[in-house]
Amino acid sequence: MVLVAGIYSCMDLGAVISHNLYYYAYSFRAFRKEIYKMNEEELEFTSEQEQRIDEVYTMVYELCQYMTDNSIHSYSQDIVGPIADNVAEMLSLQGYKVHFPVITENDDGDQYISEYF
Repeated sequence: MVLVAGIYSCMDLGAVISHNLYYYAYSFRAFRKEIYKMNEEELEFTSEQEQRIDEVYTMVYELCQYMTDNSIHSYSQDIVGPIADNVAEMLSLQGYKVHFPVITENDDGDQYISEYF
């Protein structure tokens, strides 16, 4: 590093500032991730919301059983979850009020629980 009368040269000062900005930006991102995890952990469905979700998933599973002539031998969240989400989204896009509790996110990135999809 070149010191001129105790002052950093412009190039060195730019490098120091750049390094510090990178460090603080990285630290802020890590801090936001921790806050996000904290917020995520705090969000919990009520027992009524969980019951509603279970009812929807059960109905979707029964529909899948019906459509496949009962060839689905065990409940799979990998099948039922996306189907329920897609149906809720399609109904919502058609203008229906869909009672399907969901964790959603506002424009600021904050998450909250909505009773309706």
